[in-house]
Amino acid sequence: MVMVAIHPDWRTAPNKVKVLQCPPGAPSLAAERAQREKSGIERLVIPTDLGDIVIPVSEIDWIGADDYYALLHVGQKSYLLRESLNSLEKKLDPLRFARIHRSAIIQLDRVKTVRTNTQGDEAVLRDGSLIPVSRRKRGLLLELLRQA
Repeated sequence: MVMVAIHPDWRTAPNKVKVLQCPPGAPSLAAERAQREKSGIERLVIPTDLGDIVIPVSEIDWIGADDYYALLHVGQKSYLLRESLNSLEKKLDPLRFARIHRSAIIQLDRVKTVRTNTQGDEAVLRDGSLIPVSRRKRGLLLELLRQA
């Protein structure tokens, strides 16, 4: 990584800019950011009229699609975020979250049972929420639940 130091009296100094090198082996900012993104984001910021709300992803039960928005279900509350499920799916830790339907992402720790009824498959969360599971995603969901 290259850092640039500007002389305090930069207008009159003969060498106005000095290039500094980071020591070998020092992690670069880009490498650190890539490592953090590999394991998923830790929090989401939801803008509201009263200010921004910071929600740790560990508190999210599930995320549903609502037109161009994502509806985050956190306990008894819900928050609307202007972001697509595709975008959120890429940001979240794949070992903790799974896309189980085109309109739903769940946190795997919140799943109580996966059952089949006349309308198809559904995941029952600990809080009693019923989330549809697509036929294509059912096998993946069961595999992820067995691994966890």
